[in-house]
Order: sequence, then C-alpha cells, then structure tokens
Amino acid sequence: MRAPALLISATALAVAAPASAGPCTVGSWVAVAGTVSDGRDCRTAVLTADGTGATGRTTYGVAVPGSGRFAITLQRLTPDRGSLQLEFPGGYLLLIDGHVGVYTSEAQWAETGYRPLPAPLTGAAQHAAHRLELDVAARTIAVRVDGVVVGAWPIPAHAATGMFGVLVAGARGTRSRVRISDWELPAPR
Repeated sequence: MRAPALLISATALAVAAPASAGPCTVGSWVAVAGTVSDGRDCRTAVLTADGTGATGRTTYGVAVPGSGRFAITLQRLTPDRGSLQLEFPGGYLLLIDGHVGVYTSEAQWAETGYRPLPAPLTGAAQHAAHRLELDVAARTIAVRVDGVVVGAWPIPAHAATGMFGVLVAGARGTRSRVRISDWELPAPR
C-alpha cells in the first residue's frame, strides 16, 4: 500500500510545546499551507486545510527529543474522511476509522500496514475526540488510544531530535479541520 507515503508528502503539521513552556504557544505555529487558529484556550488549536489541496501544513518550528512520551488529543471537525496522522521523530502514526498503523518506511508499511483497533475501540471514528499516547524508545514505539494499548511496532534508529506534528488528510477541494488539544512532549535533554 503506497497511500501513506502520498499522505506524508502532502501533510498538515501542528506542533506545540509542553504545558510547562509558559503562556500560550499556539501563536508560535507557522502556517505553510492552510491555517492554524486558536481554539477555546491556550491548549487548543484548530488546523484547517485551505481547500486547494488535500491537506494544509503548519509547523511549530522547534525540534523535540527523539524519544520519550508524546501525547495529544485529536478530533476531526469536518464530515469528510481521510487519515489523521501523528508525526514523531522517526515515523508516523496513521489513524483511519477503526484502524491504526505506524509508518517508518515503504518496506515496513508494506509488511505491517493498518491493524484493526482492539476492543473496546473497535469502530472508533475520527469524529470523536481521542487521546493518543506514544512511548518512543530507541527502537520501538508503544501506542495507546484512549488509554487502551493498541500495539507496539519496531522502528529504525533515528535522530536524537526531530519533529512532532499532526497531519490531516481529506479529499482535494475540502477544508478538512482537526481540533488539537492537550499536547505533551518530552522535556528537552
């Protein structure tokens, strides 16, 4: 399956600093395509694709540690379908309704692809808010959705720092929107 590579090349990123970073961090995001707007408070943002492509893109612009605990709550706000993706140093977590996968390379994706979410998450939809937690180690990533362990995947060795982001994909011409909230990143080393 080659779709994840295409989604990764045309993505929407949203990244933020940990809560301990001080006052609002939403204004620190830089929109590359699409827009990022403040949500209800300093710990919420909304990413909107501009409609000219399948996605928008925004970056926080600061590298994060390559390993540790990453957490975020995501909710698709528009009725369209597509994947939600969470970038971590070394790969991507991909979510579609009822399924999850980890992408680190074409070869790895061809071997593992999407896995069905376990009970009680069977059939979980992107239109509900979901808490994603990733524990990234030197060679593995363990994933929880809403506190339920959904699996662990091997990952290749990666840099000591990298990007953390949120990606939203929809059909070309749509203004896909996702609410991003309560993000947590590992402390800088």
